[in-house]
Amino acid sequence: MVYPSLYEGFGLPLLEAFAVGTPVLTAADSSLPEVAGDAAVYVDPRYPASIAKGILQLQDPDVAADLRAKGNGTALALRPDRLAWAPGRRTPRPNLENSSGLEKLKGAVEYWR
Repeated sequence: MVYPSLYEGFGLPLLEAFAVGTPVLTAADSSLPEVAGDAAVYVDPRYPASIAKGILQLQDPDVAADLRAKGNGTALALRPDRLAWAPGRRTPRPNLENSSGLEKLKGAVEYWR
């Protein structure tokens, strides 16, 4: 997968690629290195030559096999059920439509704990 994103909030597309055994090329900035660790080829997304060089690296069968193995481990370590925001890890969001401002604030704080 070639994913040279200039800005990324978390990098779920990387985890999806890891989960299905796809080698990943991604940007060396934003949150992506934190998500991918050593399981990706990193490039500078502002320079096409850097992206091209990374694509050539992905075409090496040994590099691709190594990235698949590392990506699978990363996907298992960051399984959605292990993340703080995973379904079932939080209490249901409270209905605060008819609450006062202070009650809404308290409810929101309690929800995001």
